[in-house]
Amino acid sequence: MGSISFRDVRKSYGDNQVIHGVDLDVADGEFIVILGPSGCGKSTLLRMVAGLELITGGEIAIDGKVVNNLEPAERDIAMVFQNYALYPHMTVYRNMAYGLTIRGMPKAEIETRVNRAAEILELGPFLQRKPRELSGGQRQRVAMGRAIVREPRAFLFDEPLSNLDAKLRVQMRLEIHKLQSELGTTSLYVTHDQVEAMTLGHRIVVMNAGVAEQIGTPDEVYETPATTFVAGFIGTPPMTLTPGRVAADGTAVDLAGHVRLPLATPHEAGRPVVAGVRPENMTPDPNGAIELKADMIEVLGADQIAHLRADGIDLPARLPRQMAVTRGDMIRLSVEPSAVRLFDPETGRAI
Repeated sequence: MGSISFRDVRKSYGDNQVIHGVDLDVADGEFIVILGPSGCGKSTLLRMVAGLELITGGEIAIDGKVVNNLEPAERDIAMVFQNYALYPHMTVYRNMAYGLTIRGMPKAEIETRVNRAAEILELGPFLQRKPRELSGGQRQRVAMGRAIVREPRAFLFDEPLSNLDAKLRVQMRLEIHKLQSELGTTSLYVTHDQVEAMTLGHRIVVMNAGVAEQIGTPDEVYETPATTFVAGFIGTPPMTLTPGRVAADGTAVDLAGHVRLPLATPHEAGRPVVAGVRPENMTPDPNGAIELKADMIEVLGADQIAHLRADGIDLPARLPRQMAVTRGDMIRLSVEPSAVRLFDPETGRAI
């Protein structure tokens, strides 16, 4: 079993509070991704689970046992770091076996575990090589193998793919997904990369300045963001957020430049709001009620992003690649009412 519970977990450095009370229940076997920009506290949260950072307030429990005051070695977790942290003078085999050796595990059991991990990670041909003889992706596999042989209650990943090039990141992301599915070990994975978060996580914890802004499945944080921060952080490009006011009949939002976005349900007339709509929900429609001028076109291969403007409003639209669009073209669009999200302009919370 490897459930992890956070109860009002806080962290301060003197008077500077960096984690502001996180509550989260991680089920046994669940893959949780902690996502956020640099400096948001995501790695600090992970390091508190590992015992590498002291907890200022609240409780962290593993399998129901509070671990606030336990040493890292007593928590039965394994951590995979961003920089691999391999011993350069040891072979792959010895790197993977070292933690078991210093714990006094029998040699036969060590060999069995290392060989099994090597088979899972396709490292068999490299067991007698030194880290300098491996590629970046192979080194990261060794780091994961070292964690696997521990057979811990939980894996902790601290931005493990940050040092890899784009192609290797995709490959290793698939391997981590496959590995976690096969082993079923509870995993906490820290990243600033939303693609990793959306593709790997059963659930995502979106962090902002030490606050868990939203905890939900990838679909939930993408389709129904809880705050303007989440809406503006998730998605490539992210949700477009524009100040506006609910129309007199309550069924639409009026933006500047006479642009009107329809609403699926009536809202309080005249209320100031921040309206959010994703570029893929801006649909080309010759009879559409929205007409905007193309200011810039980004070609992305299978599709294109047209930055459309009207009186200071920028509403990007994701358009089919075969649709001929050039700068200066006037484009008519429609928006599905259910795709429009409203947020409170003062709190940033979803309405």
